[in-house]
Amino acid sequence: MKIDIILCVSNPIQEIFEKCVSQLLKQAYLNKIIIIHPFFDRFFYPQEEKIIKIREPKRSCLAYARYLGIQKSTAEYICFVDGDVILHKNHLKQLLEKQQTKGGVIEGVLTILDDRKNVNYTMKELKPGERGFTHNTLIFREYIRNWKPIFTCAWEDYLITQFILNQNLSWVRFPQECKSYHIKDYGIFKRNAWGTAGERMVKKLTKRTIIFRTINYFKRALIHPFLFQDVSYTKFNIKLAISSLFGYFSYNKYIYLKKVK
Repeated sequence: MKIDIILCVSNPIQEIFEKCVSQLLKQAYLNKIIIIHPFFDRFFYPQEEKIIKIREPKRSCLAYARYLGIQKSTAEYICFVDGDVILHKNHLKQLLEKQQTKGGVIEGVLTILDDRKNVNYTMKELKPGERGFTHNTLIFREYIRNWKPIFTCAWEDYLITQFILNQNLSWVRFPQECKSYHIKDYGIFKRNAWGTAGERMVKKLTKRTIIFRTINYFKRALIHPFLFQDVSYTKFNIKLAISSLFGYFSYNKYIYLKKVK
């Protein structure tokens, strides 16, 4: 059994990206690391024979980058990894063990953000209409080799999830550990605006829904200081509220934001 890792890179921090690649090269069952990035020649790569580099075309996006990786893959399994994530040494082995137990697609989602905060999930099998995430996710290549995205789409993870579930296959989310460093260029405002734009595109998000969502964010912003004496969460929710509106009504601007440049 062999696994190709599809590594889509957007605005990488050199130190983190090189640690990411170095750790991936230590993974069991590794076949190749397929790196999609327009400027991959700026970085140092040990074990060049294990690495395939694809230059990303202009005006592309994360979905199209994943598509290019899928087309280049030859291994039995593929695993999507982001360039700002450092996996532990047994990550692929554990993913593969869970995949064989549960079948379908396995998504490892327990993340340690900047060594400060644990985000915990329980084991869950997704249903049609739910959004799985493609980072740190193992897929049997045969299940996805015919997937092709809308060229300019965001929310590619939702589209891939539905493509898998529509084949009567399972998509299982289970607790797994990694270290994620969010690129500072994409703060919470831009990330949420991009996500809202993508959601409008692929799920036909309505004005009514976005208005109610914005109102709920503002409610949380007002209530939180009284409950926890902490204004940081208030600022966070205000950013979510405003960025949701920007992402919905400035759709054409934000739909292109998260692309592999």
